[in-house]
Amino acid sequence: PTAAAIVHDIPSLRAVDGSNGVYYQPCDLDLTGEQWSPMYLLGGRYDGGGHKIANMTITQDNPAGKFGLFAQVQGNTTLCNVNLVDPVINVTTSASPAYVGALCGRLNTALSAEDRAKLIGNLPPGLSPIVKQALLDELLAGLLNSRSDILSCGVDNPQITVNGKDPLVGTVVGEAGQKDAEGTYLSRIWDTWSRGGSVAVNVSSPEDNAGASIGGFVGLNQGYIARSYTTAGSITAQKESVPGPGTEDAYDGFGTQG
Repeated sequence: PTAAAIVHDIPSLRAVDGSNGVYYQPCDLDLTGEQWSPMYLLGGRYDGGGHKIANMTITQDNPAGKFGLFAQVQGNTTLCNVNLVDPVINVTTSASPAYVGALCGRLNTALSAEDRAKLIGNLPPGLSPIVKQALLDELLAGLLNSRSDILSCGVDNPQITVNGKDPLVGTVVGEAGQKDAEGTYLSRIWDTWSRGGSVAVNVSSPEDNAGASIGGFVGLNQGYIARSYTTAGSITAQKESVPGPGTEDAYDGFGTQG
């Protein structure tokens, strides 16, 4: 990789946000003391080299409602060899639904209005409206029927606490893969693990979990997962499936849809 593509400190890691380049991380990174703002990876490749990204902390809400090292990994993208250690996500969010995973909130899903605005915001400044629209159309065409891969990544001891309406929460990814009227958004997760840690969702307001999807690996999976495992320490999330006492159903498992 070129020198510009080397992620060797926090500023160079933040510079990945919104890009579609090829990046390599040659060393461990410690995010202690940082209030992490989730990034977007819109094509390309990020290779963590098997090195650690330690002590990521997210405690602030954001309008997009996507929480993780990456808010969204989209398009023909590969995220590989990333090792998150001791990530903490503790958010109360106004977004409905919210997407929460230590590695990324959403993995190759249909674009929201906020996602499209992000693409427009990353276009070069000073373009005419016609040129801007043409570039946006080209970007969108490249995302349809695309595939995003997570390969050989790990999450150790995630501590995830979420309060919000109908969230999609997993220790690794909140929501993976989607099909809609525009096209197919494929996601594949291979040789990836989540070890230990805990997930707690709407503990004091189980009624907010009526439409939630919560799992020990992926919250809602509509893609492919192979050769991967989770040993999540605990999942604390319940919903009232029928009004009245004694009707609460616990969430658990690899990727459970409520």
